[in-house]
Amino acid sequence: MSTHRPANSPVEARESVLRVCADAIAEREDIAAIEAVLDAQSPAMRLFVIRSVSAELLTVLRLLDRSSDVVVELILASINACEESPNLGLFGVANDQASAELLRSFGVTGVEFDMPPAEAIMVGESDMFDELAQASCALALPELFEHSAAFMEGRAVDVARGVCLALLERRHLRAARTARWLALLQGDADLYRFRDDALGRLQQFVSTYQEIGYHLAVTRATLGVGISRSENSRVSRSVAHR
Repeated sequence: MSTHRPANSPVEARESVLRVCADAIAEREDIAAIEAVLDAQSPAMRLFVIRSVSAELLTVLRLLDRSSDVVVELILASINACEESPNLGLFGVANDQASAELLRSFGVTGVEFDMPPAEAIMVGESDMFDELAQASCALALPELFEHSAAFMEGRAVDVARGVCLALLERRHLRAARTARWLALLQGDADLYRFRDDALGRLQQFVSTYQEIGYHLAVTRATLGVGISRSENSRVSRSVAHR
């Protein structure tokens, strides 16, 4: 029997899902807890929240090398129920692109969004780089890096600068999103020390936003470094998409 209780708001439900996702990544455990927290939500809440975290859910499956018919079917149902992402702007576009790419990696075809290809997302004026880096963090995965390599390769120092600026401005969620790229980019020893220090500093803000904990877990998993649950916790087929 699930110990998860239904959330009172979409924000609370999203935070609950992201907390469980972060724990699953950090502990390399099965995804039963994720399925349980999704099942605990009311039907309407469930589909809305899943639509907002589809990329995150698929990222967990990919990092853990697991599959879940339950999660994939719920994601497809949420896309059918709400074709337009509740995530705004470039963040929503990048998340949908990541979702489509990851679904294809699980053998699910027929999911198309009205958006540019991933390569087109990673363009912009140089003074927009910090915004592009944080908003496109869903694409910061080894399996998806080919789509952003031309734009991100060689920009590790720029990414680090963006993380540093976000930390100075106390924009901790932005810093955690941007830091995802540091797990994929080459740098020197100083850059790696900065990266590890930044991840450590951000850990203390997980209780403020569970999304921070999720991004830290993904970054560390990409780096091959684990974190304990106590640090992170507070409380193949083809499916056509219409």
